[in-house]
Amino acid sequence: MHIYDLTTLIWASCMVKFRSIY
Repeated sequence: MHIYDLTTLIWASCMVKFRSIY
């Protein structure tokens, strides 16, 4: 597994949380 993939996954999770707030 690449670190980049993991970072992208975390970033996606952050975006989802932001969308929930909006």
